[in-house]
Parts: sequence; structure tokens; C-alpha cells
Amino acid sequence: MTDLSYFSFMRIFLWMLVLMPMLTSAQRNFSANQIETLKLAIDEFVGYDQYNSAYFTTNNVLVKFSSSERLEYHNLSKGRISHVDISNPLMIVVFYADFNTIVFLDNQLNLIREIDFNANESRLVVAAAGLAEQNKLWIYDSVLQQLMLYDYANNRFRMLSAPLVNGIEYFETTLTSFKWIDRVGDVFSCNVYGEIKSFGKMPEYNHVMFATDNTLFFTNNGKLFFTDLAKNEVTAVPGVGNSVSKFYYKDQILAIFTNTGLTKFQITLP
Repeated sequence: MTDLSYFSFMRIFLWMLVLMPMLTSAQRNFSANQIETLKLAIDEFVGYDQYNSAYFTTNNVLVKFSSSERLEYHNLSKGRISHVDISNPLMIVVFYADFNTIVFLDNQLNLIREIDFNANESRLVVAAAGLAEQNKLWIYDSVLQQLMLYDYANNRFRMLSAPLVNGIEYFETTLTSFKWIDRVGDVFSCNVYGEIKSFGKMPEYNHVMFATDNTLFFTNNGKLFFTDLAKNEVTAVPGVGNSVSKFYYKDQILAIFTNTGLTKFQITLP
């Protein structure tokens, strides 16, 4: 064997030693069983609320869909819908980054109120937003690079973080936490008291969603994976195909969707 061939072999061998434990150690007790297919024209899938209504966007229109109704919210003057938060289906938050604006909708997708941060005295440039508890919003300002809570009832802000030097590449919110992945792949969460936790680094991904603070689903080259950052494990999700582009996960239900509809799976995590 030549020196070049030997070093090439050793490089591949060492990579296998690193990757094989990550890809095989969590294979046990993982299953995905198909339970439903819906034919819907979807651009981006938002999720399901606690009443099992589905929310998605199509042609920049927000749609609420259930077996008994289909509701739509149009606001094309605000540009592209950047993010929708359905944590509280009676107070839906729609964020329009292009116009630095947030709107609140009721459960019939009627407009309740609108916050235009261009006209707000704070002059924030909002890059991420979601609903928090007690009449507050999670806000990340791209100029200050800081995470904050905004009390929209009293127009007050409370800073939660120092500047996030690596910004935010992806985020999710609940009423009590803000979770994000920064531009270099590090994973964090922050609670309403400003306590920030670090959970490690994400593998390379195309699309991603949190399952818990330190476990996430993600796609890479059409395949769906599950990672446990605390255990440094990566598991290929079986039974969902090899051409997954976008998906949604909540409460052991996985929805894989395309522009023609979505397929729901019951997921058992390892």
C-alpha cells in the first residue's frame, strides 16, 4: 500500500470511528407509523394547535384548517410572512420582518392589534419574535443583537441577554422559553428570567425543529434525523422516506409536507 493510499484509508477509518457511535447508539426503540395524509396546497407549515386545527401559509396567506372550517388571513401589504406563533390560538402572532411589524389575530383570524416597530419610539429592528407569557413578546433586535421581552400592553422592554455575537440562524418560542441555533450551529435556550443555557453544537442541517431543549429533528440531503445533543447521538428516522425537505414535530406527531399536502406519522422517540 502506498503512503498516500495508507493515509487516505486511515482518514476514512478515523471518521468511521467518530460517526458510527453517533449514528448507531440511538437506533433502539425508534419508530414512525403513518396515520394520515392530507391533500393541501402548502408553502410553509406552521403547526397544530391544541384543538387539532392546522395552520399553514400558501401564496403568503395564513390558513387555519380543520375538519369543520377553513379560515384565511390576507395582509399582502406587509410583505412576506416571516414567522407565525400559535402558542395561544386565541392570540396568534404573525411577524412580518420586511416591514418590522407584528400583528395579533383572534381564533377566527381577525385582526386584534398591530405593532409597527418603525413607528415605535424604541426604533428596534426586529429579526425574531414570538409570544411570551403575561402580555409579552420575545424580541430579538438585529442592531443591538440582544434578546429581550417586550411588554406590549405598557410599551416596555426588558433586556435578557448581552449581544449575541453569532446572531440567530433559527429560533422557536414557547410562552416561557426562547430557543435558538446561532450562525455557527451552537444551540441555546433562554427563560423569562434571562437564564441562558448552552446545549452544544448541531450537526449540519437543511431544516430543523426542537423536540426538547437538547433534542432536535433535522434534515440533511433529504433524510430525516434525530439528535440528542446531551448524548452526542444522531439517529436516522426510519419509515419516512429519503426525500424529506420540510417537516413539523409536536407531541409525538411528525408531519412531513410538500406543496401538495402533508403526511402525519406517530413517532416513538428513543
